[in-house]
Amino acid sequence: MQTLLAWKPPPVSIMKLNIDGSRIGSSGAIAAGSLIHNSASEWVAGFSANLGHGEILWVAELWALYHGLKLAQRVQVTKLIVETDSTIVLHLLNAKLELNHPVLTLLNMCRVCWKSSWDCRIFHVFREVNFVADSLAKMGHEMELGIHCFVLPPCGITGVLQEDRDGLLRSRLIYV
Repeated sequence: MQTLLAWKPPPVSIMKLNIDGSRIGSSGAIAAGSLIHNSASEWVAGFSANLGHGEILWVAELWALYHGLKLAQRVQVTKLIVETDSTIVLHLLNAKLELNHPVLTLLNMCRVCWKSSWDCRIFHVFREVNFVADSLAKMGHEMELGIHCFVLPPCGITGVLQEDRDGLLRSRLIYV
């Protein structure tokens, strides 16, 4: 079955954080990106990050979550909806991992930010409604190592950002 999906702004007085990670399989390069929108679909803040190299994509997704939550705290968001297209991130946030698990420290940093003194809920969305975060993550591969924060949206994503504001519908095949 084919369905049409679009990014939706958050309710009034709530901000939305879309996050994504990226991995180039042949090189192992990982990157992350996220952005915060208000209820008027306006850009609040965002970042792209070149994270170096990693074995698995969801490490980049966890870094996107961590840095996105820290960014939201820096801009003093008190109510936040987080959207990720990674079901693994959602699973890990609620899982009890072994003490020697390789991402336990990063995961615990994400949990502390998520559960701190604010109203923050995290949801899964399909990739088709996470295009701007995906674009920011992919931009990270082209940047110097580290986190690059943006007060204004970078030129490379203005088209996709406008498509989200306009409610562009994207097609997705869903198996029933």
